[in-house]
This record gives sequence, structure tokens and C-alpha cells, in this order.
Amino acid sequence: MKHFHYLTVEVFVHATEERESVVEAVKNIFDEETFERMSLEETHAEGYHKNPIIILRWTLKGSGRVGRVLKGLIESIGRELEDELEERVDDEGTLHIRLDKMDAYRGIISLARGEEPIVLKFKLASYPSGREGAIKTLREYLKR
Repeated sequence: MKHFHYLTVEVFVHATEERESVVEAVKNIFDEETFERMSLEETHAEGYHKNPIIILRWTLKGSGRVGRVLKGLIESIGRELEDELEERVDDEGTLHIRLDKMDAYRGIISLARGEEPIVLKFKLASYPSGREGAIKTLREYLKR
């Protein structure tokens, strides 16, 4: 059974940050093979005070790969994340997890408490679509 459609990972690179360091933070979340399979899209934007911002967005497809990423995050972060999973599913059936960018750069996987996170969005495959179906799919997947 397919449990996930895809995963997107989004992070902002501000003018005060080095792009390579932010990419390294994201790389530290994944094993090398998984990171290499992700496609990257880069967008340039302008902040409120006219400062340049680079938006980096990676996409990973493949239900099995996406599921392994989620299980890895749960193993790394632990009970705190596992207890909050259902609360993090939106009405469209997407699971949202925000990770601390500085910790990720240091090789530590932790939930974000402040601003400027690495945002992970797991699109769950469910029928019926929506929050309730996605939560059911998530529960089934985690029981495996």
C-alpha cells in the first residue's frame, strides 16, 4: 500500500547566511543516497527590507523512501515528535515538521522552536483525502 505521495523540504537562505552552509544543514537530515535522489528548485525573492532571500525547495518522491525519512526523524527526535504527529497533519492531508536549521548544521536533528526552520511537508496518500484519511494512513504506516 502506498502511504506517501512525496516529501518537500523548504528552507530560506538569508543574506546573512552562506548558501553552502544551509545546504549542508539540509544534507545532514538525510542519508547520502536519499539526498542525491531529491530534486532541487531554487527561487530568488526579496525580503521586507529589500534584502535578498534564496528559497531552496527539494522534492523526494517514492512512498518507501519518504516513509523511511519519517521513521528516521522519529528515531532521531523521539517521543516529542511521535506524540505530536497527528496534530501536525493539516486539512489537506499533509504532515508538517519544522526542524532547527542551526542544530541540523551541527548534525543534530531537533524540532524548531524559533524562526527560520527547515520545513518538511509529507504528503500522505489517503482515501478519503483530507485530514482524517491522512491520520488513518499515518497510523497504519507507523504500525508496520
